[in-house]
Amino acid sequence: MKLIDDAWNEITAVGEDGFSAIGEIAIKGHNVMKGYYGDPEATAEAIRSGWFRSGDLGRRDEDGFYYVVDRSKDMIIRGGFNV
Repeated sequence: MKLIDDAWNEITAVGEDGFSAIGEIAIKGHNVMKGYYGDPEATAEAIRSGWFRSGDLGRRDEDGFYYVVDRSKDMIIRGGFNV
């Protein structure tokens, strides 16, 4: 798990307040999806070098704990409709 900016650069610095800048949470592992079926463009947008952009925005403290603070794209699917 790591924080990345819009250009996929990792955010590692922690400021004087003990927190990193807000970035998107990226995850990597054997249990993360390999891509969108039949949609290579969406896959390339969401996954790079095995790292999946979760869409969750977060910060990391100086002890390595992550805090989810927002979503980069707010969409809920309710009854088959995108809200």
